[in-house]
Amino acid sequence: MVLPPETAAQAIVGAIERPARDYWVSAQTALTITGNMPAPSVADRYLANNAIEEQRGHTEIAADRPDNLFEPVTGAGPQRTRGSFADEAKTKALTLPGS
Repeated sequence: MVLPPETAAQAIVGAIERPARDYWVSAQTALTITGNMPAPSVADRYLANNAIEEQRGHTEIAADRPDNLFEPVTGAGPQRTRGSFADEAKTKALTLPGS
């Protein structure tokens, strides 16, 4: 799940307004935490086999494309702040107190 900065900011503001020890942001987080409780090795094996590949995009990126690793990117439009996964971003995320 990809969340834009505004969605993360909404969760942070909500946590400030309704303090709790922990917050789980997104249904995937709640499923991961609760699923990891009875069978942690299952999630470990799944992530070891799939996590890196699932984080990669399916589009080839030019080697000379500007990035912000060593200096800010200027004139890159939405890519500058949104990244290449912006089209997949969800505008809302379930936020639950974790404790």
